[in-house]
Amino acid sequence: MEIIEKKPITLLEAKEILNKREKNEEKELSHMQSITLEFLRKKTSKLDIKKQKEIYEKLNKEVPELKENQIISILNTPPKDVDELDVIFSKERIILDKPKKEKIIKISSAMQ
Repeated sequence: MEIIEKKPITLLEAKEILNKREKNEEKELSHMQSITLEFLRKKTSKLDIKKQKEIYEKLNKEVPELKENQIISILNTPPKDVDELDVIFSKERIILDKPKKEKIIKISSAMQ
């Protein structure tokens, strides 16, 4: 298998990619891909990829300090409060003031 591109993606994007591959009748999903798809179907059943893209754009615009991988982390695990956001950023080198953190919580709450 050849790696064509490496970039962070959300759980919904991964589910969409694996769903398309599953529908392709020429190749079956590998065992690991099947397990991953089953997990993603359970984990992301209520979420909408269009809504997620809107939230991504809003976070990117309103909190420009966030990097792509940080926004992806927020989208994959939407924080309910500032403490949860701090856990998401615990290994990141980013310092945000409380109003910015609260803005992130407010924007990402649309995913829940």
